[in-house]
Amino acid sequence: MSARNIIVLLGMHRSGTSLTMSMLQALGVECGDRLIPAGRSNEEGFWEHSEIVKVQENLLASLRRVWHGPQGTHPLPGGWLQTR
Repeated sequence: MSARNIIVLLGMHRSGTSLTMSMLQALGVECGDRLIPAGRSNEEGFWEHSEIVKVQENLLASLRRVWHGPQGTHPLPGGWLQTR
């Protein structure tokens, strides 16, 4: 079995992560086949793994913090990491 390197690119919405990931892909980084497809709001593609986005959005929803709403800018509640 050969060793593989993994690149994880994290960032806030609208911070340039799609652009950065598309550049990494152009340089030969394999991005997989589960990326969110391009759409009207981003015709070049989102370059985000759909399952990871789903986990993130479910976590934020359970904390009543959606990134595109007013509470998305509020701090996470104290002890949120220890809750289930």
